[in-house]
Amino acid sequence: MAARAGCIINVFFLAQSNEVNRMATKNVIADLVKGEKLNRDNYDVWHKKMKFMLNEQELEEHLTKEMVAPTEAQPLRDHTAYQKWNQKDRSARYTLLSSLQNDLIGQYDELPTCKALWEQLKFTFGGTSTMRLRSLMIKFEEYTKDPKHTMSEHLRVMSNMIGKLRDVGHTLTDE
Repeated sequence: MAARAGCIINVFFLAQSNEVNRMATKNVIADLVKGEKLNRDNYDVWHKKMKFMLNEQELEEHLTKEMVAPTEAQPLRDHTAYQKWNQKDRSARYTLLSSLQNDLIGQYDELPTCKALWEQLKFTFGGTSTMRLRSLMIKFEEYTKDPKHTMSEHLRVMSNMIGKLRDVGHTLTDE
């Protein structure tokens, strides 16, 4: 009788733990929906945040891997594995779509997988095109300290611009 009671308690705590995890994931996504979303200027930071978030949700592999749907002739375990993968992929894809500015969602919601969405967003916003590099250089060269900013805020803005230039492969010199 005591063993059965212990088993029931374990099942109860496992169910509670799963519910807490689901609620935590929903809270993270709710915070994301309210927070900074991908726009045309913040891809680098957004990219890092999404990787952190999907890693925390144990979904990061969906950024780089896809699974092919099994054929009718394949064993049931392949279908079950695909269904499980597909459910996680939809969750990862939903997380990414929820983190886009509203005007961008309609341009990307038809992409079938998280990986396809991730790659298209990288192509569109993360490229190191000549135009992007030039835009970053102009922003850096024309930057002046805002009188309302403290010196720490000014240095943080400058450091951020230098980091973006470094991320696209440009090294600043004293010239």
